Amino acid sequence: MRSIRATRCTFPVLSVGNVVVGGSGKTPVTIALAELLRENGKNPIIVTRGYGGDIFKNAGVTSGRFSRWFCLSFYKSIKPNEKSAATPEKSTMVVNGAVLVDEKIHSAREVGDEAMVLCKHASTVVAKDRRLGIDLVNSLEFPENTAVILDDAHQNSSIKKDVSIIVVNSKQMFGNGFVIPSGPLRERISSGIARADLVVFVYDDEREKNRARELCKYGRPIIFARSSFYVDIMRGARVVAFAGIGFADRFFDTLCALGLEVVKFIRFEDHHEYDVRNEKCLLQLARSNDAFLVSTRKDYVKFSSLFCKQVHVVDLFISFSGSVLTPAGEEIYVGTSGVVKFFT
Repeated sequence: MRSIRATRCTFPVLSVGNVVVGGSGKTPVTIALAELLRENGKNPIIVTRGYGGDIFKNAGVTSGRFSRWFCLSFYKSIKPNEKSAATPEKSTMVVNGAVLVDEKIHSAREVGDEAMVLCKHASTVVAKDRRLGIDLVNSLEFPENTAVILDDAHQNSSIKKDVSIIVVNSKQMFGNGFVIPSGPLRERISSGIARADLVVFVYDDEREKNRARELCKYGRPIIFARSSFYVDIMRGARVVAFAGIGFADRFFDTLCALGLEVVKFIRFEDHHEYDVRNEKCLLQLARSNDAFLVSTRKDYVKFSSLFCKQVHVVDLFISFSGSVLTPAGEEIYVGTSGVVKFFT
């Protein structure tokens, strides 16, 4: 069987992924990493699959020599993190199976919910085949200080990676420890971590940090990242909460920790696409329970403009604490500048 040669990127590539299916905090960690890199003089570009988007079904796709010419002629005037000023017709054209997301033109239906969240923090490329996404990045005239973040690519070997990162959440960890369909694992824990250079351990409070020590046996440095939450509702308020995300139980626990009274909690499947009927039912449910509607940012980008005005969003923020746990089990403080060195 012939092996596929990994595609090389012009810039350093950092892969952010996990061993479990959803819910580890991979997307907010990707955002935090992009912001950390920018604060330290890098120009982050995110490449993601755009799960749930249909832009590759409906848009024209160019290929071959013309696609290369189109990449250069159409995109070369775009500066890093500057939104495209292109017309909607041109912006929705897919260049050789990849597209640079423009939040003013694209929607979650086209490029997926995660891409719409990510593009607010860094230039984002969507490509079902990540090799095509890297081809597009290589074609664009980004500065030399650019660093590419591959979103959810730990199980993808088609791209040459400089740093491979696994995200582990203190609440979820690895579930029951079984691989799909018996559990939440995409692969065995040992093999997944063996391919990683480091682990980012996400926790909510200090009591949960000790769970990171369970990972020391795998011989990888562990970067601590603390999560915090914000919602513009007073403590004690009655809420009807709903979410279409992986590991929705964590969202429910967060609402309780924020002091909200959750009178109803509705779980939709991950990446659920909301329609008018969903929105109408949720509004009626909130009114009948005299409660506010609450959801996540990932869900919010898929709502109609009218429904958006009726929903309060719980925002999740990730910050690197500056602490690292060594494979020997020693926690050392290196500061954010020290953390950056692990990623670069």
